[in-house]
Amino acid sequence: MNQDVRKHRIARWSRVLSLVVLITALSLPVVSFVAVLFMSSGDMAKAVHVPEAVAQGAQPAALIAVAALATLPVLIFSWGLLSARHALASFQRGVYFSASVFWSFRRLAVALVLSAALRLVVMPLSGALLSLGQDQGSIALIIGSGELMPLLLGAGLWLLAWIFTEAAELEAENKQFV
Repeated sequence: MNQDVRKHRIARWSRVLSLVVLITALSLPVVSFVAVLFMSSGDMAKAVHVPEAVAQGAQPAALIAVAALATLPVLIFSWGLLSARHALASFQRGVYFSASVFWSFRRLAVALVLSAALRLVVMPLSGALLSLGQDQGSIALIIGSGELMPLLLGAGLWLLAWIFTEAAELEAENKQFV
C-alpha cells in the first residue's frame, strides 16, 4: 500500500472517529445525568451499594445531587475526548508527530486518570448524600478492576504522551542545529 493511500485512510478514519468522539462527548454527560436521575430506588441502592431503604427514603434534592455528582467523572472524560479531537484533526491534515498532537493525548490521559479517580469517591459520597436526614445511613467504597483499569490505562497513556512530547521537543531542538 503506498503512502498516499495510507494517508487517505488515516484521514478518513480520523474524520469518522472525530465525529463519533464529538457525539459521545456531548451526549454522554446528559445521558448519564438523566439515567441516574430517573433510576429506580432499587437500582440506585445497587449502584451505590447502600440498603434499598436508604435510597427509597432519599430526598428529591439528594437524588438530584447524586445525579450531578455521578455526572462529574463523565464531564471530565468528555473534556478529554474533546481534547483528543485536536489530534484527530491533525491526523486528517497528515500531521502525526507534533507536540500539539501529543499534548492533546496527554489531556485525554489526564482526563482518564481524573475521571477514574473521581469515580472512586462518587460512590461513597452518593451513599452519604442519600443518607442525609435519615435514621440510618450507609456508604461503600468499592475498588475493583472496573475502577483500576481506567486508572492504569490513563496513567500509561499519560506516560506515553509525555515521552512522545519530549521526543517532539528534542526533534525540534535538533532541527535548529542542522
